[in-house]
Amino acid sequence: MEERYIPEPIMQIIPFMRKHREWKGTASELVSALEIESITSNVLAKVLAFAFGLSAEIERNLISQRTKEALARKRAEGVVLGRPKGKRSAKVKLSGKEEAIKVLLDDNISKSQIARLFKVNRGTLDTFIKTRMSTEVVVAVGS
Repeated sequence: MEERYIPEPIMQIIPFMRKHREWKGTASELVSALEIESITSNVLAKVLAFAFGLSAEIERNLISQRTKEALARKRAEGVVLGRPKGKRSAKVKLSGKEEAIKVLLDDNISKSQIARLFKVNRGTLDTFIKTRMSTEVVVAVGS
């Protein structure tokens, strides 16, 4: 059996690729990472470095394609994807102060003044009135 000579730059690439199994760089970045000067003059080593880069790119594309297909399959099955919508907290800063807010609104106190009184943003007060207080209050406020 004939013994073949393996050039030194290639012998340096093999341990590097074992250490960096998920290399995401290009072939030229691989050459730079290896800091091999002689690799630029060795055609065989260049081809090998290009092959590593190409195989990594193909693998990334395959992973992307499989992921997209799996997501499409799940959507077709009717699975809701993504993070679930958040739930409203049971208690907020203005919880328990509905009656006081209603009295202040009935006395024609502005929402800005009420918000300052309770040390909340005017938008927070608006949202609280629209979502947490009875519809009678919202109608009274809206008119």
